[in-house]
Amino acid sequence: EAASLNDAGEVVGSADFPGNPVHDGFLWKKGKKMIDLGKLGLTSRAFSINSKSQIVGNSLLSDGTTIHPFLWERGKIVDLNDLISPKSDVVLQGPLAGTIADSGEILVNGLPPGCSDQGMCGHAYVMIPDGDCDSDCEDRIAARQNSAAQYPATTKQGSEPPAHRVDQLRGRLGGRYHIPGQQAGPSD
Repeated sequence: EAASLNDAGEVVGSADFPGNPVHDGFLWKKGKKMIDLGKLGLTSRAFSINSKSQIVGNSLLSDGTTIHPFLWERGKIVDLNDLISPKSDVVLQGPLAGTIADSGEILVNGLPPGCSDQGMCGHAYVMIPDGDCDSDCEDRIAARQNSAAQYPATTKQGSEPPAHRVDQLRGRLGGRYHIPGQQAGPSD
């Protein structure tokens, strides 16, 4: 199922891959095979791709009930919650990850402080790239990747150690994001 197409002819969506009983988000580049984007837990869907081939979507976490939005770029998938300051008190959650602009801004659904039901009090947020990921952002990404390693059958794993993957994410994913009107993390 295709969801989005960019000007370069790249298509994203969700598909059932051979040997995988659930669907994952995919990237298809004209004339090349379909690339499995992986997942944060059990399954994923890709919804939007920009001109820089950055992809956003959502993933059903390993608990089977929680859906989190993700950002995928150059073979790396990361939970968008790990890229915002925990001081913001916002929890980014499905059902849709929204869209990503060519400039990197991401439209997502989330739960404001005190809200536990997306249908009753959740609303849209805009994530704006700030630059490099600081140490608390790196720690959240590393912790999530270490936690995902406990579910090898449902999570794509590279051969690189988690700390090395965090360093790569810092350089590739544009680092930390902020949500306007929410408390930012400490500055570098």
